[in-house]
Amino acid sequence: MIIKTQHVTGRALDWAVALATGRWSRSCLVRNDGIPLEYSCRWEDGGYLIDEYKMEFNWLDDRDLKATSKLFGEKQGIGLDHLEAACRLFVAARLGDEVDIADDLVRWLREKSMPFLRR
Repeated sequence: MIIKTQHVTGRALDWAVALATGRWSRSCLVRNDGIPLEYSCRWEDGGYLIDEYKMEFNWLDDRDLKATSKLFGEKQGIGLDHLEAACRLFVAARLGDEVDIADDLVRWLREKSMPFLRR
């Protein structure tokens, strides 16, 4: 399923970050200790993106935060918090403005009633 990068959220966004890092595999969403990797909502998993890629943030309004980085040119990530915005910026810079979320992941997320698309 092709989704605009700025609309991907939750576990689908975590999957897209893993894909964008170039380390994707079936186990890419689980750390060695068995705890799920949650780049978009756990600082210990996704916080390094902010430092490594020298991201800056600006509030667009009382809800949305914009992430930018001189390393990524004109790309930007919009999110409800710093991690979500950072993850969307990283994915947009590495994979583009649209991301192809694997159909089996979409089915699994729907079965578990987990959000993966921000409307």
